[in-house]
Amino acid sequence: MKKKILVVDDEMQLKIFIESVLTTDGYETVGADNGREAVDKYKKIKPDLVILDLIMPVMDGFEAFDAIRSINPQAKIIILTGLNEKSKLEKLLAKGACAFLTKPFHSKELFECIENCLKD
Repeated sequence: MKKKILVVDDEMQLKIFIESVLTTDGYETVGADNGREAVDKYKKIKPDLVILDLIMPVMDGFEAFDAIRSINPQAKIIILTGLNEKSKLEKLLAKGACAFLTKPFHSKELFECIENCLKD
């Protein structure tokens, strides 16, 4: 059965790129443009994994992370960020994020993160 991945990023080009790469590799993807939309879609589709950008309009990734984890404390979330603030990323990892990717990244890094998060 195909694994469902929710891809959340307000950068349309990047979101489309990630979704197309994942779809080609056999994953089912759903996109969201901001944190509020991500939380709504998470409730509806119950994805196996969330790839979550941090800096977005409406609701940022930090708030969306907390909201998704309150819905499902075991939610598997990969943080996607252009930030280079180790302390904020370490807090999210301590709260249960399974990995983080710093933009820009290679698709190989993305697949390694996904495989590591989904193998549990």
